[in-house]
Amino acid sequence: MSKGSIWKKSQRRGLAPAAEIFAAAVQEDPAVEAEREEAAWRQRSLLAIEDDQALARRLEAQGCVLAEAGRFHEARARLDEAVRRDPKCATAHEALAQVLLEQGLAFEAVRAAEAACECRPAWAVACLTLGRAQRNLGELRLALGSCDAALHRAAADADADAGEEEEARAEALEVERLLVLQRVRSGGVADGGFATREALRAEAELAGGGGSDAAAPCEIEPLGILEELW
Repeated sequence: MSKGSIWKKSQRRGLAPAAEIFAAAVQEDPAVEAEREEAAWRQRSLLAIEDDQALARRLEAQGCVLAEAGRFHEARARLDEAVRRDPKCATAHEALAQVLLEQGLAFEAVRAAEAACECRPAWAVACLTLGRAQRNLGELRLALGSCDAALHRAAADADADAGEEEEARAEALEVERLLVLQRVRSGGVADGGFATREALRAEAELAGGGGSDAAAPCEIEPLGILEELW
């Protein structure tokens, strides 16, 4: 009797397509419906992530343009929003660090550069920006370690720009000069003595320099105090 009843109802309304019958069955099964809703939610979440990443790229590009124009306050706002939407974007963190340095906010710049290094540990540019931020904060030994790491990474990266290694080398030499000058003024080195890069690197590693433990020794000549400073 039940089969006849179903057939009569179907006959009256016309046979439904298989997809409609399945959809009706799904509606009647709470477990299947819940599974479908969960799959739809996951899909919406993925689309939201993709949208955030695309928006972060646009905000980063706008921030860089504003920074190049000297409009650092507006640039910072764009880059802050970019890293909020995509916390794993190393280039946005690094650009934000540069803007913060331009604003004289060394501590905030260190934190932004550290985030860039965490997102992309092998990136020489992020290590170098961290070194500059640490130098501006007065943490010269940490800065030397970061510059050392940047020099090592630039030399090891076949895709790095030609000037990255020289830029890192120049920054490391400047930090060394400041370290030696600091030691002379504090009486740590007698006039006429000299400080080697190896000695300064050892101090930087003891101080916990930014990634210096992964950096190979750099071929830089010892710094003679009287020759370099005066």
